[in-house]
Amino acid sequence: IMSASERCETITQKFQTKYENGQLQYITFGESNGYPILCAVENIGDPCNGDSQLFQLKPHNDPQTIQTRLGDVLSGKASNMLMQNSGEQAYIPFSDLLDVLPTAD
Repeated sequence: IMSASERCETITQKFQTKYENGQLQYITFGESNGYPILCAVENIGDPCNGDSQLFQLKPHNDPQTIQTRLGDVLSGKASNMLMQNSGEQAYIPFSDLLDVLPTAD
């Protein structure tokens, strides 16, 4: 079992690698091995699976609820963040996410 610090380092590296490879265009949610996951993908319609996974959510978390909450925060309900849909799957533009998230000093 990884410590919180080790998990943070692993997730940070995944974000950085996907960013450097141009694969961090959209954030979306999916499932891998029966667990909800958050993914980074390059294009709308790209699958959220183990290959695009950034991290696993807690098993009892509903990805749709998390996605809705994230959208609400970013749209100013809880800004002008736009979620784009491809069928049943929603994609959050990562650049919009960066524009509205607070920065650390």
